[in-house]
Amino acid sequence: MKLERRFTIERHEEYGTLGFRPVDMPHADPLQGMAAVHDVLEHFPNDDGGIEAELMALGAMFRVRGEEFFHATCHHTNTDPSEHCAADFREFRMHYECEGFSLIAPGGQEGMKPVDDEHVEEWINRAVRIANRNERDEGDGDFWIDEKAHRAKRWLRIGYARACDRFEGTSTAELALLFERAMNQLDRILHVADESGIGGELILSFNLDTRTFRVDEPEWHEDY
Repeated sequence: MKLERRFTIERHEEYGTLGFRPVDMPHADPLQGMAAVHDVLEHFPNDDGGIEAELMALGAMFRVRGEEFFHATCHHTNTDPSEHCAADFREFRMHYECEGFSLIAPGGQEGMKPVDDEHVEEWINRAVRIANRNERDEGDGDFWIDEKAHRAKRWLRIGYARACDRFEGTSTAELALLFERAMNQLDRILHVADESGIGGELILSFNLDTRTFRVDEPEWHEDY
């Protein structure tokens, strides 16, 4: 199986940093290598950029990165996948309350039952608890409770289950290492990029059969 996506290099309007924006998402923010790899490995086809799709991608993160990735990249400062998952929930609330995004329930019974891996199920539940705690700490009151919490957990479980199917036969340790290597290569590209690189495009692709990745880079990056 091959997964790939095309990105363009742009400057972030708010932060002023260079980053990668998916070519097919003109309104997305250009972000660092981690976000680009996340877009390829952890997002799914027909992604509409909604809260539900983002929650599924975060659920996939538990299968792709697990604890292995965070132990390798965070130097043991914060290796809890639940904390990293919960960090995005505040943005989801902003989309929901200020931009009219939906948070619908999945169809049928999908995502109702806990996932088979008890460890991952605890990550899912803890992530939603942490997200709501973060809202209270910011003084905005409870949000990720009751039906919203229930729906968020269901979408996280669905994403995890779909990632299990996608990456059947490949361990989380192998995926986490592949993720880290691709992320580091993309960050090296940004490190040497300058204004001349803005607008350049590249394709990030993964071959899941050989557990390898490839970056087809702009010509000006041959010597990174």
